[in-house]
Amino acid sequence: MNWYPLRLSTPVKQHVFGGRAIPERLGRAGLPDGPVAETWEVSDVEGNGARVLDGALAGRTLRELTQEHPDELVGPGRRGPRFPLLTKFIDAHHPLPVHLHPDDTAAREH
Repeated sequence: MNWYPLRLSTPVKQHVFGGRAIPERLGRAGLPDGPVAETWEVSDVEGNGARVLDGALAGRTLRELTQEHPDELVGPGRRGPRFPLLTKFIDAHHPLPVHLHPDDTAAREH
């Protein structure tokens, strides 16, 4: 397969703690009006998985490609049903709710 830089769709999360830093500081066009809390740059999360936007693999999901070409995407010997990494930009314009990101003590307890 002729691999090329994969440009992926990016799910957008509009939560109350978000602001406008992602579209304004990162120059991201096409994002919705209002607060943009997160963009999931590489995602294979159920219901929010990325798709390839262009080229020969356009329309294919990251999950499909991971299952069909695991050595090429995640490295030799790694197997699993999903792409093992989620990367995102977060604009925490306002404080994050504790239920989303617990403090150190709560994280250790749970």
